[in-house]
Amino acid sequence: MEKSRNTSISKFLSKYLRHEPEKLGLQFERTNFIIVEE
Repeated sequence: MEKSRNTSISKFLSKYLRHEPEKLGLQFERTNFIIVEE
């Protein structure tokens, strides 16, 4: 069960990080990195 959940999360993140990061409220810097605040 845990493996299936991890796969689902991985696919979700891959889709949005590659194609629609703005839908998650993310913006890439010029270096193609996302700034993460702690």
